[in-house]
Amino acid sequence: MANPAFDNWIAKARAVPIEREIERRGTGNKLRKQGKEFVGPCPKCGGDDRCSVNIAKRVWNCRGCNVGGDVIALIQHLNASDFKSACITGEPPPEAAQ
Repeated sequence: MANPAFDNWIAKARAVPIEREIERRGTGNKLRKQGKEFVGPCPKCGGDDRCSVNIAKRVWNCRGCNVGGDVIALIQHLNASDFKSACITGEPPPEAAQ
């Protein structure tokens, strides 16, 4: 059964700019512009240019960890958390979805 409140909550989490989350973690200054992306070390596995972030597409990728995705996937990866915990909306999930 569809839950519009939960869907809206997830949409709000996906709307968080990926660059804001990267800057919040203090890793934004380690990335350098390369073409349409920013590249640099992965905050989790390191390396020199394993991680890339495309701000226009709002996605990231780490070739060292072999993982990527949107801002929620980034938070899941860095925090080793589940999907709901990685939805940083500033609000708890809707009651029916818990």
